[in-house]
Amino acid sequence: MIKYLNKIARFTMQQVLFSGILAGALYYFTFFNDGSAVNTALNEMNQQVSEQEAKKKESADLLKQEEQIRALVRQLSEQYKLISAQIPTEIQPFEILKTVDAMAATSGVLIKTKEPKKPIKKEIVEEIPLRIVAEGRFAELTLFLFNLVNTERVSRLLSFTIRPISTGASSTSTVRPGNLVLDLVLANYRFLGDAKESETAAQQGAAKK
Repeated sequence: MIKYLNKIARFTMQQVLFSGILAGALYYFTFFNDGSAVNTALNEMNQQVSEQEAKKKESADLLKQEEQIRALVRQLSEQYKLISAQIPTEIQPFEILKTVDAMAATSGVLIKTKEPKKPIKKEIVEEIPLRIVAEGRFAELTLFLFNLVNTERVSRLLSFTIRPISTGASSTSTVRPGNLVLDLVLANYRFLGDAKESETAAQQGAAKK
């Protein structure tokens, strides 16, 4: 150590100046901190905080969406129970025809045609269409329509037309003045429910085999 100090003591002014400049340069590039490193560290920390806040917000949004989905599922489940309670699980064609005859007698219309159509299976119900042609005055026909769509069988009016009676179109001996022809397609529904689920389960079991 003394040896090095003796060498430094022998330095000329130019050597001392050069050594000072060299030492200062080494310190500046190696140890000196002008604040940029601190700013970089602060920026990185701020970025991490922002990312954490974004993740928290995203998690909160996901929880909110999950609650909304659960509420919707509960609502759909209640509607499903309500519909399944209103729609019969078993319904025979003669029951539908009997209902049509009763509504016709109540409304005062004359039934000309009752034509059952092929049932259509949907998700949870089976649609049973029925074409009906009836004659009567306008007020009687509209009352007939109203009574049909308000039966306990949850009838739905798919289509209908009301037109004047063509000459010779009626099979009755006399036609009341003001009579019209109602041509409609009515749908009744049968609840599939457990039967549909059993069918789906059977198909899945067969597929696994």
